[in-house]
Amino acid sequence: MILRKIIGIAAIALPSILFAQKDITVTESPKEMSLGTQNAYVLTIPEAKAKDINDDWQRQAKKDTKGKVEEIKGEVKTTLITVKNISQVPLTIYSRILETKEGIQLSAWFVEGDSFISTTLSADKSAAVQKYLHDFGVQEYKAIAQKQLDEELKKQKDLQKIYDGFVKDQTKADKAVTDAQKDIVKLQEKNKEEEGNIKQAKADKEANNATANQQKNSDAEQKHAKELQKIIKDQQNAESNIKSNTKRIERLQDKIKEETSNSEKAKSNQGPAQSNVDAQKTQVAAAQDKLKNIK
Repeated sequence: MILRKIIGIAAIALPSILFAQKDITVTESPKEMSLGTQNAYVLTIPEAKAKDINDDWQRQAKKDTKGKVEEIKGEVKTTLITVKNISQVPLTIYSRILETKEGIQLSAWFVEGDSFISTTLSADKSAAVQKYLHDFGVQEYKAIAQKQLDEELKKQKDLQKIYDGFVKDQTKADKAVTDAQKDIVKLQEKNKEEEGNIKQAKADKEANNATANQQKNSDAEQKHAKELQKIIKDQQNAESNIKSNTKRIERLQDKIKEETSNSEKAKSNQGPAQSNVDAQKTQVAAAQDKLKNIK
């Protein structure tokens, strides 16, 4: 079975820190952009990659806009975008994405008419912008966490297959031992039967010789000679069968030793394999908790 090797728990279990939930934050501050220094909102999405977020950000913008989405020197400009929770007036949104070790920073400037939205100009609209960005961050972080969960579930499935494989190996080996033992019993019974045939052949040979000695005519001698040949052949067949059966018993005994060893190995591997499954279940539970608690 694939991956069937002795496996250490430490090699399987991932650091639980991977599934520690990190905060999605939205902050407001002046930042440099194509139109100078303007009020911006900075969304941080932990563990995210710039390409993935940029694609999803533009996809969301295209869904809500009747204008254009264009990118110039790393700055994305979206026109005529309608976000009713922010404004009844179509907005223009400028944005830049920066990837860091911790994740990404999405800087966004929201323009209503000729004004950049800010807490100073409109606390309500500023709060709505922050919620809009935060909701996008939650969506993206959940997608990341879901992917991590899917990967951990796959690892758990693979580890379970390894454990099940060891159980199957033991079952197969144990059956092979049982079948071999049954075959040995049958062969031993056949040998006893053949030993009886040999004993009977020897008795028939003595009886034939005794009768032949009493009957001296040529017809009787030919008859006894023919019967004797048959008796000798029967004895030889019985002896040959015993020899063949004995060799088969020896081979079966060797097989029992081999399969007993296989069974013991498979059984001894089940413990570490089950420990790996249990450890991976802990990882899956951590990934599930992380996904559930992203808000």
